Amino acid sequence: MAILAVCAALGSVIAMRYASNRVTRELLQITTPRQSAIITTQAQNSATNVPDPRLESEPAAEIEPEPTTAKPTTAPSTTKASSQTTAASTQKQAAALQNDSFILPVKETKVLKTYSPAALLFSETMGDWRTHDGVDFAAEAGSDVLSVGNGVVTKVVSDSRWGYIVEADYGTFTARYCGVTQDSAVKIDQTLHTGDVIGVLAVPPVESAEQSHLHFETLRDGVLADPLQALGKIR
Repeated sequence: MAILAVCAALGSVIAMRYASNRVTRELLQITTPRQSAIITTQAQNSATNVPDPRLESEPAAEIEPEPTTAKPTTAPSTTKASSQTTAASTQKQAAALQNDSFILPVKETKVLKTYSPAALLFSETMGDWRTHDGVDFAAEAGSDVLSVGNGVVTKVVSDSRWGYIVEADYGTFTARYCGVTQDSAVKIDQTLHTGDVIGVLAVPPVESAEQSHLHFETLRDGVLADPLQALGKIR
């Protein structure tokens, strides 16, 4: 009996091992062709450089760089001065170079009314007291008005109070000749030399009641200044 039991046990073991080997062979038959197919596909893809979608993930999309627009380079513009402006500037500079001394604007030397920017002076024409922005030099109507130095004419205008006014730049100051005749002898941008005739003396309306005279003003940097000091006649 014992022998029969041992034989039966051995038979069972042999039968189980046989069954296990059979299953293993069947699994091998199923997986081997699939692996072979994958290996074959990899080889083909490698040869054609085409990635296998089963083996690789989808590549990330590339970001195209933003287009750069170069800013146009503009050469700095240069503005050329007109020939008239250049000529006038040259004349003004050349004329104002030599002014070692100045003369009075009329031949007479008598001062009727001084420069008085603060203290009030009586005006016979207007009948009131007011400041006086220039110097009144005694001179007869019709007498010549003279350029006090080397300069250039900058303005010839008509004024309701002072009649015709001639302005000239002398470098260190600007002079106003007030109360000349309408047919002034000079024009704008004209170069002046010491003693040149500016015009003929007339009567300024705002001072017509006073003795005949030339009303003469000076400005430095656009501010009224004492004409006698500008001319170097007083210190």
